[in-house]
Amino acid sequence: MTSTPPCPACGEPLHQRKHWLFGCDSCGFLSSNLEPGPGTGLEGLEDLRRANCEVILDRIERIQSLSGLTLLDVGCAKGWFLDAARQRGALVQGIEPQEPHVADARAAGLSLDQGFFPQDLQNAGPYDIIAFNDVFEHLPAPEQAISDVERLLKPGGLAVINLPSSTGILYRIATLMAALDMPGS
Repeated sequence: MTSTPPCPACGEPLHQRKHWLFGCDSCGFLSSNLEPGPGTGLEGLEDLRRANCEVILDRIERIQSLSGLTLLDVGCAKGWFLDAARQRGALVQGIEPQEPHVADARAAGLSLDQGFFPQDLQNAGPYDIIAFNDVFEHLPAPEQAISDVERLLKPGGLAVINLPSSTGILYRIATLMAALDMPGS
């Protein structure tokens, strides 16, 4: 019998749910052993994503103004969050694995590194803000990513982790597909 690692969120054992999916019965944390990749396409989501960027930046600015702050967006895709933060005065940097997205963001005048966080960052910070927008759940070692964030943040810096909701419609559809052993699940 193969032992599974403890849950990085609460320390309880993870249990295998599918050959690639592990879950914690205590806190609901889910993890997979799939190889990390660059994500999927963004077609049709630009308006929704840009609106979400504004909501997140509004919340940050309730804490402090973005003007003059250094901000790193991990998995920044085409740079929509970076663009919105730059318009509010932030000094922005992104990292993104998909070359076409990097090219689009650079064409919009944004500064991006191509690759994965943190090993492919050219600028090792420190940053005032490090953001993960719909990215953190894809990281193979979230506990290591948190250590990397702590190392790369300035004292008093802010980590922003925007995660999908398990009560959202897309999560529910994926859960149903997985329960029915449908392709893509």
